[in-house]
Amino acid sequence: MFHRRNHCSVSIHQSRKKHSCRALSTTMCGLRAVSLISVIFFTCGSVAAVGGNNYWYPKEQPVATTKPSFPGNGYYIYGSQPANGGLPATTYTQSHTTYTRDTNFGGQSANGGLPANGGLPANGGLPANGGLPANRGQLPYGTPTHIGQTIYRSQPNYGGQQRYNARPRQLEYKCIEANLQYDCVFYNVHIDMQTQDAYFGFENLTLNNQKNVTFKNSTMRKLPAALLASFRQVEVLNLNGLQIEEIDTNAFAYAHTIQKLSMSNNNLERIEDDTFQATTALQNLQLSSNRLTHVDLSLIPSLFHVNVSYNLLSTLAIPIAVKELHASHIRINAVRGPFNMELTILKLQHNNLTDTAWLVNYPRLIEVDLSYNELKKITYHHFFTMQRLQRLYVSNNHLVALDLYGRPIPTLKVLDLSHNHLLHVERNQPQFDRLENLYLDHNFIVTLKLSAHHTLNNLTLSHNDWDCNSLRALFRNVAHPAVHDADQYCKIDYHLEHGLCCKESDNPYLDRLLQCIALTSVVEKL
Repeated sequence: MFHRRNHCSVSIHQSRKKHSCRALSTTMCGLRAVSLISVIFFTCGSVAAVGGNNYWYPKEQPVATTKPSFPGNGYYIYGSQPANGGLPATTYTQSHTTYTRDTNFGGQSANGGLPANGGLPANGGLPANGGLPANRGQLPYGTPTHIGQTIYRSQPNYGGQQRYNARPRQLEYKCIEANLQYDCVFYNVHIDMQTQDAYFGFENLTLNNQKNVTFKNSTMRKLPAALLASFRQVEVLNLNGLQIEEIDTNAFAYAHTIQKLSMSNNNLERIEDDTFQATTALQNLQLSSNRLTHVDLSLIPSLFHVNVSYNLLSTLAIPIAVKELHASHIRINAVRGPFNMELTILKLQHNNLTDTAWLVNYPRLIEVDLSYNELKKITYHHFFTMQRLQRLYVSNNHLVALDLYGRPIPTLKVLDLSHNHLLHVERNQPQFDRLENLYLDHNFIVTLKLSAHHTLNNLTLSHNDWDCNSLRALFRNVAHPAVHDADQYCKIDYHLEHGLCCKESDNPYLDRLLQCIALTSVVEKL
């Protein structure tokens, strides 16, 4: 016979104690084994059954008792409502805890009829290891793995136990190799417009001390700020051919040491005016073969060498200290910028320029290429300040007038006037006599004079409208080897003289004028 006092030690509420003890006494003494809902209290063994299986629970995990509903035949029938209104029992008496088997509440299965773990798959529905690659989270925080591989950053180690996110927190890229030109080469970097939190190099920034950085087998639709935020000692950065469309607002915020930046062969359409405001050491900028419609180079005063060729610019802003500027194959129709005493090489071929007045701001030019533009006139007034100009290319324009006789350029050695509409150039003899290379082919020139003291080594004269008498006089002063071209087929009334097609006439210019009028009349009649 058990004593009632020893087995009724739990007191949750005074009103519940009497019913509980009476039920236990009646059950144990009467040896009745029939229960309507199969709930058995083992006060000494502390056994709980969940879902039909028995588990031993420690003291620290009490479960709620059921709430009596009504007595019947010496037993208490328990309803479907848990005791305490669903709250777990928390009242203790003499360090003992009452446990109950919550398998069945009024015919309803344990856990409210839901499968184990609330109906969720194991691990809350997440893949094993939190969705991270196998063995990834077993490294201490910040430990580098195989160089060059894309890894995922897990959270720090708290209390010796690694914690993970359900998805990768950051993409990490590290230098995989070095070569003679670059001490840091990134491979297989792929960043699109939606990529966020990409990380480059090591978290310890002192380890990212490489100065020459490039990319291979990579695409980078948007240049992220994280690259130069990690590599703050870069002097040469090659971003060519990465399909860059956009530059992050702060991409160059830490680019104080960059001296050469290459971003050619990308898809850039616009570079904002404040993009390079922190690049105080930037001297060489390569932006060719993009789709740029706006970039103000004059806002980067440190530039020495610039290439913006093959873009869609309409205005070229020349920096104050630039020495060499390539801006060909764009659509430039205007050039602006402050007075510059440093600019020596300017290449603007294949544009839409119609005048050369802006050249007066650059008196130290040595080479100017204006070929394939829309120029109709060249005048010495735009070149009179130039005391160092050696090479001037104005081929493939629409020149009908050449005025370099008023004040010849003393240092000029090469002058290319080919493929224009020049007719009368004799007055430019003082300038021509000083040259070493003169290209006059593919014009409408009738007469040409050179002195016996000229310095020409190379002269082209083919495809013009020569007067034969003028040619004979010319070749008395010009050695034939100096002429490096010739005609093959002549028009009617023309014949070859010294390898060039010419026409006999007493008044060559009047003859050409009458011929032009006749041709115009024929065209009008058609």
